[in-house]
Amino acid sequence: MKKYLKILSWIIGIFIIIMGVTNITTSPLGGILLTIAGLIILPHLKIL
Repeated sequence: MKKYLKILSWIIGIFIIIMGVTNITTSPLGGILLTIAGLIILPHLKIL
């Protein structure tokens, strides 16, 4: 179950980042905030 939630958070996070990047041209502040929100949603990677 935990693996599915991690995969789902990756999908949602990347989708929100793409929405933020495409929204920067029409609303710069909204696009930046969406991009930051997408980065926050992404799960942290374990290194080593």
